Amino acid sequence: MRLLRAAPGLLVAAALSVTACDSGTMTGATPGGGSPNLFADQITLGGFTTILSSGTSRVSIRVIPGTLTAGRVRVRQGDQINQPERIVSEVASLDTGATGDVVLSLGGITVSFDATTKFEGWHDDHDSNDSAGVGEAGFISRLQAALAAGHHPSVVALRKPATTPQGPTDATFHADVLRLDDDADRPTIEMNVTSANLATNATPPPDAFLTVLNVAFGLDVTGGKTRIDANRRNTMGAVHFEGRVQSVDTLGGTATLADSTVIKVPSGGEIERPDAHDEDDDAPLNTLPAVAAALAAGDTVDAAGFGLKAGTDTIDAVEVRFRVRDFHEFEPMVFGFEGQVSTADSLAGKLTLDDGKTVDVTDSTHFVTLDHGLGSLGDVVRALGDTALRVRAEGVGKPVSATEVLALFIRVEADSGSEHH
Repeated sequence: MRLLRAAPGLLVAAALSVTACDSGTMTGATPGGGSPNLFADQITLGGFTTILSSGTSRVSIRVIPGTLTAGRVRVRQGDQINQPERIVSEVASLDTGATGDVVLSLGGITVSFDATTKFEGWHDDHDSNDSAGVGEAGFISRLQAALAAGHHPSVVALRKPATTPQGPTDATFHADVLRLDDDADRPTIEMNVTSANLATNATPPPDAFLTVLNVAFGLDVTGGKTRIDANRRNTMGAVHFEGRVQSVDTLGGTATLADSTVIKVPSGGEIERPDAHDEDDDAPLNTLPAVAAALAAGDTVDAAGFGLKAGTDTIDAVEVRFRVRDFHEFEPMVFGFEGQVSTADSLAGKLTLDDGKTVDVTDSTHFVTLDHGLGSLGDVVRALGDTALRVRAEGVGKPVSATEVLALFIRVEADSGSEHH
């Protein structure tokens, strides 16, 4: 049974906001902390204006949760403008009408999706099935279940950047990929922009507004809320990475992920230190010894960031964030279930899967009828009566026992054995 834990952000994941960073002190510099970072320079608003005036730039806007003020803005040029544009945010609502829309908490941005969109589960190596495509129906059912349970699921939306940057007041964002995520404390937008997206504020604060997708994000540099960095050196060809930390070599300055990728944290590479806006401020993993200590204590630690390929399985980190998965935050638990249906009883409100699990169906259970899904338990009973059909069920629900689950959302399909894939 796959374990789906819904919480402030939906479900355990390693799909962290990989380019966001906060305005706190950085570690990973040379001893003494006096040397500048090799990869990023803190710049003024004037310097930011100059860079945007020089042509298309990629900006990563890390937003202070609950506001439209940027806590950190990072600007890059070169081949970084060809990387996928992305949004990380909690989901406010879901519309599954003629055109699918996910309305985000971040500025009310609407992300559209359709049959061309790839849907992914949370990237969690404890549950390899979830890192694969979950399909539109599975994705929708999981979001609906989390919203119905009163949680605030979070997603990552990605798309290929257009040849010409989207105008600042154009609010459209069609997702090439929608991925479940749990990094709601780091709402982030990464998009290509030009000088047209930046406007000074005649009555600060904030000092200026950076507008994307018709949402104006305040830049309060003078007030100390916003830090602007420029990645202008040594970052051509940088790649994203994410995953669970398997081990740490504090002497060698490396962290090895569960997929055997070795992350090197060189002098000048940034290990993020959380600021007052971060939920993990009380126990920051801002040094490799701190990460090693967390692993030794039995914690599960995720890493995410971007860096330069230094070998087949080695990346020199430009920026990396380590975070302990706080499993207790994810109650109540929601389980995913799937399997071939062996029996169904419409009077008792139960069906049994081929692995022996019992699924309880009540008046509160929602049947997902997308793609010819059956609409009731009675339909399931009738389908089982046709020996030519194979009946399968999948969904999410709350655990009753180790072998029984109360279904919140369920989709049941019936097809002939020759049609089953």
